[in-house]
Amino acid sequence: MTVAFTLPGGVPVYAFSLLVGAGASLGFWRLITGVSQEIRGQAVAAGFALMLIGLAGARLVYQFNHPAAAVEIPFGGLSWGGALLSGWASLPLISRATGIPAGRLADAVYPLPAAVLTSAWLGCWVDGCAYGPPTDAWFGLAARDDWGNLTVRFPLQFLGACLALLTLVGADFIRTKTAKPGLTAGLWLTATGLQFWWLQSLRVDPSPFWLGFPLNLWAAGVTGLLGILLVLKSFRTRLKA
Repeated sequence: MTVAFTLPGGVPVYAFSLLVGAGASLGFWRLITGVSQEIRGQAVAAGFALMLIGLAGARLVYQFNHPAAAVEIPFGGLSWGGALLSGWASLPLISRATGIPAGRLADAVYPLPAAVLTSAWLGCWVDGCAYGPPTDAWFGLAARDDWGNLTVRFPLQFLGACLALLTLVGADFIRTKTAKPGLTAGLWLTATGLQFWWLQSLRVDPSPFWLGFPLNLWAAGVTGLLGILLVLKSFRTRLKA
C-alpha cells in the first residue's frame, strides 16, 4: 500500500484511505446539500450506516474470496461488489430505522457511494489494483500491477473514475427534473452496473471466478439488475399514487 505521508510518531497515512476519505467527504457534502432540512439529520445517519455496512461487506466478501490474505486493518483488501451490494441491500432496514421511505432514502444517499467509487478508482491507480492490460496506444497511462511493476496500460482506473464522476453529475441533473422517488438512484445504479460490467471485463489483475466468470462481472450484473428493479418500482409507486 502506498503511503501518502507519515504523522508524528511514525503513523502512516495510506494514499488509498486518504482518497476514499476525500470521496466520502464529497459524498456527504452532496448528501447534505441535496436533501431538505426536514430529513437532513436522518439522511446523514443513514449515510453513516450505509458506509459502515458497506465497509463490513467489502471486507467479508474479499476475505471469503482471498482466505489467505491478511485479515487486519488496514492491510486487508476490499471488494467493491461486497461494499455496494451490501450497502444497497441494507436500505430497507435503514429506511425503517430512519422513517424515510426507501425510494426517497435511495435518492438521498446515492451521492455517497458514487463519490466513494470515484475516489476508489483513483486509489486503485495509485496502489496498483484493478488495472488494465499493457498497451502501446497513445491513450495509455503508467500504472502499477500487484507486484509494483510500472507499465503503460489501458487507463482503466482513470476511465473508471471519470465515468463514476460523470454518472454522479448526470444523476444530480436528473434529480432536479423528476419527483419520482427512487428513479434517480435507480438510474444511477443501472448506469453504474453497466459501467462496471464493461470495465471489469477489461481487468487483467488476478480475480476469483464463479461458474466460469469473474465474480466482479457477477457483481456488476446484480448491480445493474437492482438498478432496473428500483426504476420499475419508482414508476409503479407513481402510478399507484
